[in-house]
Amino acid sequence: GSKLECPVLGIFQNYSFNYIALLHPIEETIIFFRCYFNQDRTIDLDEIEDDEEYEAISKLFMSKFGYQLQTGQ
Repeated sequence: GSKLECPVLGIFQNYSFNYIALLHPIEETIIFFRCYFNQDRTIDLDEIEDDEEYEAISKLFMSKFGYQLQTGQ
């Protein structure tokens, strides 16, 4: 995969998963990933492949943080 440096907009939990919201610096859209915290203080990211989960996390993020930007997947 490719690497892109994105500002972190928020990290939040829903049920047993942690999620991270990133701002895509070129497209100016919010992108969401599942995130896992490692013991060495790094974070691993997993794509959210299920459209329903992605939409639910997007809505949860918008309600928690109040962002009005377009979301991308």
